[in-house]
Amino acid sequence: MTRPLRILYYNTFLSTNSPEGMVSRQFLAAARRLPDWELTIVPSHRGKAAFANDAVSRHKKYVPASLRRAARSFFSPISRYPVGPYLHSWRMREQLTAVLDRSKPFNLAFFHLSQGDLAVLSEVRSRIKVPLVLRVPAPLAYEADYVLHRYMGRQDRRREQFLYEKAAAILVISAGMKQILTESGVSPEKIFVFPNGVDVAMFAPDRARQTEVRRQLGLNGRKVVGYVGSFWPGNDMKTLLQAWQQVEAAEPTAVLLLVGDGAKLAEAQRQSEQLRLKNCRWLGRVPHADVPAYMVVMDVAIGPYVRDALAFVSPLKVMEYAATACPVVAADGGQIRKIVQDGVTGILYEPENAAQLADKIITLLADPDAALAMGRRARILMQDWYSWDKIAADVMQLCRDVAAGKSESSAALPGQAATAV
Repeated sequence: MTRPLRILYYNTFLSTNSPEGMVSRQFLAAARRLPDWELTIVPSHRGKAAFANDAVSRHKKYVPASLRRAARSFFSPISRYPVGPYLHSWRMREQLTAVLDRSKPFNLAFFHLSQGDLAVLSEVRSRIKVPLVLRVPAPLAYEADYVLHRYMGRQDRRREQFLYEKAAAILVISAGMKQILTESGVSPEKIFVFPNGVDVAMFAPDRARQTEVRRQLGLNGRKVVGYVGSFWPGNDMKTLLQAWQQVEAAEPTAVLLLVGDGAKLAEAQRQSEQLRLKNCRWLGRVPHADVPAYMVVMDVAIGPYVRDALAFVSPLKVMEYAATACPVVAADGGQIRKIVQDGVTGILYEPENAAQLADKIITLLADPDAALAMGRRARILMQDWYSWDKIAADVMQLCRDVAAGKSESSAALPGQAATAV
């Protein structure tokens, strides 16, 4: 009988409502269904800094927007001011120390990288003696400099590189991210590509619900184009709204359904007003369990990304569109090319090209039979290659291979030929 593999699992995204938090919970649920794994999960307590930030958000009607922004900047775990990072690191260090002191020895540590945790993870990596598998949802320094345009200090940049150096295996979500890390000096032999996955049961097509939701939203008889996701700098809402101006001219009764929230939402709504768009429906944040219901009402779904984000994203929403058999028009580049096979499982457009995006949308709206056929083929692709159960099983097999390796610095890990890209 195979001995259970004891894994220390650290991920502070688990308790958040962010896309990364949702992805983390879905991966963990699939991993827990696998046999022969003992996962000790570090309590995903978000720290006093996050709770202080949340307290301001809960009372936003009484707190001016300028003060809310200042509080988020001050208390954030990635703030340039020391209070937020200190409070977060203090709390998470306490949590990790308690787990390490009371637990039996682990075979492996599995850390989920985030900018706010770099100090703690670097300290713990220096303390533990077992191999480290590091899951990297984004190359942090690259993302800070070229996509989010946010502050990241020199010390955190050194800590990020330290963790890459000390990890036995690094899991990234796209081949583009692997290239970025390789160019920054990380050994490519220990970088493995495991894309995000999708819950194919949750995102199954439900035509009965489609009719119900269309009626509730007053969309019967209208063509619906949709976007679901975060409003963040990597998602190209500017190009989407410029394209929609052209679509409205060609399809005056079509509706653009926009589902989600984020830092760039207000900016997108201002742009919509400046362009004098008439048929935009802003639904805001909805519970993740309700997202499939909104996707199935869409005749066409959009995956808009800026060029710099395409270099490393694993497009979760595009995968979820595909799982619901929704025809997709997405920015061409990176991992999207594996999911949206142009003309087969969807249509690609040149990133940041509003005229081309508008033309692709209009083309799909004009040929619903072809659009439905693309959606059906996309659904099959998700079932065969991108289910969370498959991805979790592949990741856990790599973890067992790493734990069985002769040393953490081994450049030829078992299973590499099957999983490295």
